Amino acid sequence: MMIGWSQFSEFSHCIEASKNYQNTDHISEINESSIQDCSDACQSNAECDHGVYLSNLRQCILKDKKGTSVPTTNNHLFTIPKLCVPGCSMDGTDYSGHNIMSFDTHDAFECQELCQANPDCVGVVWIRPYHSFRPRGCYLKRLMNVANQKSLAGTISLPKYCLNSHKAQGSFFVFEDSAYQFIGEKMSFSQARQTCRDRQGSLASMETKEEYLFIYSAILQLNVFNSTTFSGNYHIGLTKHIDG
Repeated sequence: MMIGWSQFSEFSHCIEASKNYQNTDHISEINESSIQDCSDACQSNAECDHGVYLSNLRQCILKDKKGTSVPTTNNHLFTIPKLCVPGCSMDGTDYSGHNIMSFDTHDAFECQELCQANPDCVGVVWIRPYHSFRPRGCYLKRLMNVANQKSLAGTISLPKYCLNSHKAQGSFFVFEDSAYQFIGEKMSFSQARQTCRDRQGSLASMETKEEYLFIYSAILQLNVFNSTTFSGNYHIGLTKHIDG
């Protein structure tokens, strides 16, 4: 379905195919546009919440909010949210419960910054301005479990740290003074340890709480956006020795 849109591929996790939203108002329509044009137009319009792109007509419709989601048989229809952080933002997603505290913030990124300043926060759920329940509400979470993930129009979820902000050379990510590589292969503990040694590294030991929270954020993103490759158990550099 994304054929011909390779320039948009890193944002493909945000695009909803054949899914429309009721109870919304049109802001404007743009003809002879591409899906990238549609995304750019929504980004530059303060009232826009998402764009609806009709690929067969090359038409973009900007909308101001999301109501009830409605599946459609039109396989030329694509919904594009205004906010999309590659491999990080979860549009229309909620993680209920496990709240630390809540605030009112201007946008989801301000909400995420509050999470980064809180030592117990693992991620946030932010509520869009048009939502009937606490518009612009920012909820800091002490737990975000993929199993408890649910759809809720008008919300955006973000982990504490977005991996794309820590991208280094190749497949490495940098946090504080360390570089990390996440390998999506099933291995025993000894195999994983040797694989790290072969790459002149070691299994992560998570020596500080912030390091733990960074890895927590990374695993959440990998499980959500690369679930066929990254799921299940992970090996870390800890062993237990029992004397006697």
